[in-house]
Amino acid sequence: MNPIRTMVDRLKTGRKEMAEKLELERLAAQEAMQWELATLERFARLNEALVEAKRQFEVVISRMDEAAQPYSVQTAALELCQDWGQLPRVVASLASSRCLTEYRAALLEEIKRQLIGGAEAELSAFREANVDLLKKHGLIV
Repeated sequence: MNPIRTMVDRLKTGRKEMAEKLELERLAAQEAMQWELATLERFARLNEALVEAKRQFEVVISRMDEAAQPYSVQTAALELCQDWGQLPRVVASLASSRCLTEYRAALLEEIKRQLIGGAEAELSAFREANVDLLKKHGLIV
């Protein structure tokens, strides 16, 4: 065999192997970048879910406070004197006002646990699982 041809064939083979190696490295880098992006997007969604859960909790508190406005016996009697047809609503208002006043703290704690607790736990677990990546991008300290 011709020594020059052998050298040319080796160079072609080496160049082809180098191109294949570079392509594999490029594909690996692209896959790693896609994984990073997917992880960062999930982190953003979990943060958004936590913010939304906190917003919903604030809405619950404001509606509960609105519903728990003192409803006095005098107000109930006045409404009933004006219209006995209001009896079911007056009784419900008295019961609701008293119940909310008595159980407000426990009820709010349970609502907070259900609304916010799950979102916080999921976000915390995600942070722990992806701490290096999140630190790399400055999302956590």
